[in-house]
Amino acid sequence: MFERFFVSNSENATAISRAASRGEIRRIRRGLYTTDTVTPLDTLVLQHLWEIVRLIAPGSIIGYRTAIELAPSPQGVVHLVGPKRKRLDIHGTKIWIHEGPGPLDGDQQYMETLYLASRARAYLESLKPSRSGREFGSKGLAREEIETRLDQRLRVRGEEDLNRLRDEARAISKQLDADDEFQALDGIIGSLLWTRDAPLVSRTGQARAAGHPYDPDRIPLFQAVHRTLLNEPLMDRLDRFEPGSTGFTNAAFFDAYFSNWIEGTEFELNEARRIVTEGAVPETRPADGHDILGTFSLVSDPAFMTGALDQLLAGPEQFEEVLHDAHRRILAGRPEHNPGRLKTEPNRAGTTLFVMPDLVRGTLREAHGLLETLPDGLPRAAYLMFVISEVHPYSDGNGRVARALMNAALVAVGHTRVIIPTGYRDDYLRALKALSHQAAAGPFVSMIDRAQQFVGELPFDDYEGTETLLEATGALDDSGDRRLRLPSELTEARADSSRAPVAGDH
Repeated sequence: MFERFFVSNSENATAISRAASRGEIRRIRRGLYTTDTVTPLDTLVLQHLWEIVRLIAPGSIIGYRTAIELAPSPQGVVHLVGPKRKRLDIHGTKIWIHEGPGPLDGDQQYMETLYLASRARAYLESLKPSRSGREFGSKGLAREEIETRLDQRLRVRGEEDLNRLRDEARAISKQLDADDEFQALDGIIGSLLWTRDAPLVSRTGQARAAGHPYDPDRIPLFQAVHRTLLNEPLMDRLDRFEPGSTGFTNAAFFDAYFSNWIEGTEFELNEARRIVTEGAVPETRPADGHDILGTFSLVSDPAFMTGALDQLLAGPEQFEEVLHDAHRRILAGRPEHNPGRLKTEPNRAGTTLFVMPDLVRGTLREAHGLLETLPDGLPRAAYLMFVISEVHPYSDGNGRVARALMNAALVAVGHTRVIIPTGYRDDYLRALKALSHQAAAGPFVSMIDRAQQFVGELPFDDYEGTETLLEATGALDDSGDRRLRLPSELTEARADSSRAPVAGDH
């Protein structure tokens, strides 16, 4: 007989009285009822907010900050606009109706009996001074929040969208008595578009106005991994092989080999070995062969591997130059990917959309600010690798650049490299995905730490011995069926086996 939420009137008053006496309905507030007799009323109101608002304030416009957020403010207030000022409190949710004009051009009908203010109207209203006081919060948004939201619109929808928003705001500003607010909005948009010089207060706005727009969604990820790397006790594993030694060169070969395998450049180990020792690039796969050569040339170069860190730390411009240098050398055989030049088109891997081209420089600049606050060794190296991987500044070769610079940061301070062998590829990718999508830094740090421990146990001065261990530990397995084992775990397993009693022993 009754809808889930309904209002009383002269026609249903008797039916309501009888249903209430039988416990079939209950009153939410004067004149408003529900057939839900179980859910706590404060929860019910929040869960079905707009169904309730449309019944108690038909014809109102959802305005001010509520039109932008479509949710109660942190103080639990919903802001509407109507012909008369009114305040209601419905089980902790406050419905405040501010006096103002009815629907204007751009306002849209919402939930049948309400209107949703246009974005232009909502921003003008949100810039109006608020006198509600600290207890009840503001009907508008802070200038910083407005700048951040407008910057986001610019990033997602482009300049045309902001220009259209400004034009729509100009057209309705007189009706809203919002000339001052339009001037403020015009100044913000002009500064974001570099056509005005109005002062901005938000980090994102100031960065864009200075010519360094960045992706603010990535900053919490950088902060999460930075925080974990600062707090996680990680071992300093000193490298046993000096730059230029046989062990150093062999480690560089396996570094280049596995780093390319992760990206789908697959060769048999002996074939890859001939490429780097004899220059035997396969005629049928010249670009793939040059990927191996380019990567090996970089990660085996003592000058680059010991000197890159100082340049990375010197400043954002030097940081970017080191990235370009590494990318140029690794992708020297693929001119179609513009070696040493930032991407001009968006790129993605699966469901991950990387930083947009126009935000790459600014995002790298923001990330650089955290780099020097990390300790030498694995913390700084792992952070560096994640940043480059997450930004993906180039059209191709990003993973190889990220891992090469991670290892340059380790070699520079005499620490063991991190190599991701084929048998550890799935663990590596899962950890990166968990960090990128869920800000889960713990698995990423644990993965990198174990990979370095694995490398630290390999006898790189003995090439054949290293190859034998790689096979025994599952490092060369590309099926994904074997768990990568540390060389020391093989030794422990053999020791346990030798201690086990045999049949007939007493």
